[in-house]
Amino acid sequence: MVGRGQKRQGLDGGVQVRVLLQQQGELRALAPGDVMLAVSFEPYAAETLELVDAALARGARLLALTDSQLSPLAARATVTLLAQDGAIFGFRSLTGTMCLAQSLFLGLAARMELAYEPSPAAGIRALS
Repeated sequence: MVGRGQKRQGLDGGVQVRVLLQQQGELRALAPGDVMLAVSFEPYAAETLELVDAALARGARLLALTDSQLSPLAARATVTLLAQDGAIFGFRSLTGTMCLAQSLFLGLAARMELAYEPSPAAGIRALS
């Protein structure tokens, strides 16, 4: 992982370092039993794998969305979902991947909504 003052190779090293530092801060909020969703396709970004390893070290479980059971994410994951998107000249469409990610989010949102029961006082305020 990148610490303050360290640099990485990239298109814009300053932006990349700031993003990784922000992600490290967010990792501190992970608790044992939390679930991290990680998405990575060949050639499998080293930064993604580093963040996954840090999350696993904090006791999080991994839901991997990747392109192969042989992916380094799949080897670390509690659950692996495979997505195969078409690619032309090295550019992946990500249409199937985005549909799968949105389906996961909608399923979670629906499940959370079903478990939510507003208090009677909240309903009265909303009507007034």
